[in-house]
Amino acid sequence: MEAAEAEAGFSTLRRYAIRGVVSEGEEVDDSDDNFNQFTRRDSSWARGLLAKAVPPLNHIVLDDAFLDALCSQPLHMQVLQPQTQLQRFEHRLASLSDAALTQIMRRQLNLAALQDQLKAARGTTKKRSIRKLIKRAKLSDIFWSFNASQRQGLLRDAGVYIFETPTTEPEELPTPPPSDTPRPRPSQRRRCCRKETPSDALWQGWEAVRLARCESSHLSRDLCSDIWSTSWGTRKVKPCALFRWSEEHPLQPAWVQLLFSKPEKGKCYYSEKALFDSPVVREMSRHYSMQDVYNRLPLLATPSKTYELGFEDTVCVVDDVVNAAGKNVTDGFAEISLDFALKHGLVTKEQVEQGIYHAIQFRGLFRDIASGEILLAKGMLAVRKGLQRALCLRPKCIKMRFNPTADFAAACKPGIDVVQTTAAAQGAPKLNAQLCAALGLRTCLIRGRAERLEARAELRSFCRARRQETLGDIEASSWGFSPPTKPSNPGATAKPLLQQTRAPPDAPQAPHAVPFHRVKLTYVEQVERPTLMQELAAEAELVRPWCLPELGTKDALLRGGRRFNKSIARQNNKPQLSLRGHGGACFALPDLWGNLGPQCCHIICQGRVLKGTFAVWRNPCVLPSDVEVWEAIDLPANADLVPDNCIICSVIGDGVVALAGGDYDGDVVFFTADFDLLEFLANTPSGVDNPQLRAVEEAVGAALVQEAPVQEYTPLDFLKYCATVPTLETRGYTCANAERAQLVAWKSRKPLRSGSLQRAVELGHIAHKAYDAPKSIRRGP
Repeated sequence: MEAAEAEAGFSTLRRYAIRGVVSEGEEVDDSDDNFNQFTRRDSSWARGLLAKAVPPLNHIVLDDAFLDALCSQPLHMQVLQPQTQLQRFEHRLASLSDAALTQIMRRQLNLAALQDQLKAARGTTKKRSIRKLIKRAKLSDIFWSFNASQRQGLLRDAGVYIFETPTTEPEELPTPPPSDTPRPRPSQRRRCCRKETPSDALWQGWEAVRLARCESSHLSRDLCSDIWSTSWGTRKVKPCALFRWSEEHPLQPAWVQLLFSKPEKGKCYYSEKALFDSPVVREMSRHYSMQDVYNRLPLLATPSKTYELGFEDTVCVVDDVVNAAGKNVTDGFAEISLDFALKHGLVTKEQVEQGIYHAIQFRGLFRDIASGEILLAKGMLAVRKGLQRALCLRPKCIKMRFNPTADFAAACKPGIDVVQTTAAAQGAPKLNAQLCAALGLRTCLIRGRAERLEARAELRSFCRARRQETLGDIEASSWGFSPPTKPSNPGATAKPLLQQTRAPPDAPQAPHAVPFHRVKLTYVEQVERPTLMQELAAEAELVRPWCLPELGTKDALLRGGRRFNKSIARQNNKPQLSLRGHGGACFALPDLWGNLGPQCCHIICQGRVLKGTFAVWRNPCVLPSDVEVWEAIDLPANADLVPDNCIICSVIGDGVVALAGGDYDGDVVFFTADFDLLEFLANTPSGVDNPQLRAVEEAVGAALVQEAPVQEYTPLDFLKYCATVPTLETRGYTCANAERAQLVAWKSRKPLRSGSLQRAVELGHIAHKAYDAPKSIRRGP
């Protein structure tokens, strides 16, 4: 086949795939000959891809002794036996929803009746729902074809719990069942569905759920019990107690009760012990209302690794830094001395010698050396030379403080709970719909209509160009090709901090695995030096089985195609377009050396120092002022110990506070040196100095300072609230409303005069508040 024909066929695939990445609608014409050729499943594009690959080849010689050993029973059972139906169902069981699992365990799906309903159904939506039930019915028939012990083994390995469907809020606190009845029975005898239903089927009125075991956290360590979680979505009433279905399990307890819930996500936490069995929770409830305790429980449940502090380790509270504009520019920032960090293993000697370490996001309980109070704090921790073995917290890091009772003070073990470090970068910046909307609002601030339309045309052209480049990136990552070359910004440079080290010459090399269908076989009667059977029976997992240049096989082609289709479907549902030039996402820290001017920063990303002009933003990016242009400069001469994968912001200017009201307790800032984006930002206003928009911001801030009145709640009231609180997606609702207002402002001929821009800015500020802390808007329980 000619190369030009292959390229034409593959370009057709590219054009078909990108439809919907950015909803324009003019990319593909159904009357196009190339489009119709693709719909007829022309495989020319596949041959074009195979032409790019260099297939490896290996040669294996077989003899009679190998064939006799291969036919032996142990090796035949080990290598050639296919996967059993029980193993295949166990794999499918992991992907089933809890609702589907409940229907299967009840055995309430009738395959024949559903097939008859499908034949009589009218309408695509109804047929789709019936087909979904038919798939579940087939799985149900397979499940009930196993014997009772096999069914119990599947449900035991899946960790299934059951509960009676709740209809009202709990009337009393849950109590554990007697130890001799590990599995409950229905309160009244109910038939499942049919008379022939097995005795081990789930009863009517009961449901099944699978719990995920949470990683170790401060709360789980305080309870001395594992914590389990599940998401109930928008379910109105959550169950307060769950019972394990299997009679025995090595890890899961026979009964768990509700601890607390996250109302903005519908996620509930369960444990074998009650919430007030925790000494920390009991002490917090003595000094704070149940509302405040409820708001701070997620800090205790965050997965972390604890580092206990000794009595000689001092913890003190220092003042925040406030800039000339009156803004707190060290919110959530804490410092630790180098000796303190080395003593507790937070920094290694090798990192100190190299001059680069990993900052720490932390939670923890601390004892203030000045007042003796117990502090519950969170934030980002940076190492600073010169401090005298101390941990310095800012007032904004402290979320709770109280004078402990004598018993709690004697038993309390202060420590740093490390949530994560900056050892890895937080991903690459993407051009998503939210960022595009914020850029579109900048065009609404342009007074002249002709200039405004010209700026919008530039924004459309910018998005289309990045869409085409994104498709090339998807192709390269899907099949393992070299990424396409893109023009970069010459004004942005990267300088490595560490010297590149080479692997030792005797380092073991990874074995080169060759797929079986690319192996040439030759038969002889006897081989002089045969290979051991253990080596032949060993399996080597391919690191990148989709890499077409390395393998050059049909299997690699199909695997890459599945990756390509999945990436395209993801782009269609949620566009994330690539940007040019240097870029990344790093944790924000305030200026450690005090030499940065307004809108200046230091960027240390993956062991490199970046210099140049960068566009920066953080989520949510819903306002025209949420995207700024900063100048990244070189590190100062006295910077002998710097945090990796961090962007160090100015404290003279607003720093990260100017980016959607951010702070330094773990916020991630995105940055890019894309020249086209920088040029667009330079030619459009941000609206920071617009008096009308500033008045809107002040009005929103004044309206959201009010909180619900504090009331007294008992533990039972707390449990009722956790079980019945509606799952209000505060962040999602506010951002969606802001996006609708942005669209109205975009379509308006005079956004400022009509008031549509002011409305979009107002809802954008509300989205900032909701995204940063939902409890600041809706305080509960």
